[in-house]
Amino acid sequence: MKYKLIESGLDGYYRIVALKDNKHAKAGDEGGLVETPMNLSQEYDCWIGYDACVMNEARVRENAYITGDAMVSESAMVSGSAVVSGCADVYGNALVNGNAVVKDYALVTENATVTGDAVIGGQTRLFNNDVIKGNVTILKNTKK
Repeated sequence: MKYKLIESGLDGYYRIVALKDNKHAKAGDEGGLVETPMNLSQEYDCWIGYDACVMNEARVRENAYITGDAMVSESAMVSGSAVVSGCADVYGNALVNGNAVVKDYALVTENATVTGDAVIGGQTRLFNNDVIKGNVTILKNTKK
């Protein structure tokens, strides 16, 4: 076990607490909020930063990192070494993986995929099966 859950004071949410050091936290550090232990894998170095939240059936796996005020929800998956940060929102059946970064106020939803070394930021909106992959950077207020 790399983390345990403690009461957060918010009905239906738990705060994660590191039980051992990992890439993003030291043993004893408090992390973000989850609804269920299924939201954050106990394997590898994936982590949720203190102000971030993962809820519903969303999953964070492998070495992914959710930080800032980011939110991952519904059936979204963040995996690989992907990072979701700032006030970014990933939900629906969205997938963020590889070394992808979703940051700032970006929104990834409705079966959209961000993968490879792609960086999505600003107020970019991806939805309706959009796929951004490879070494691509989109930092403007773009709607795909």
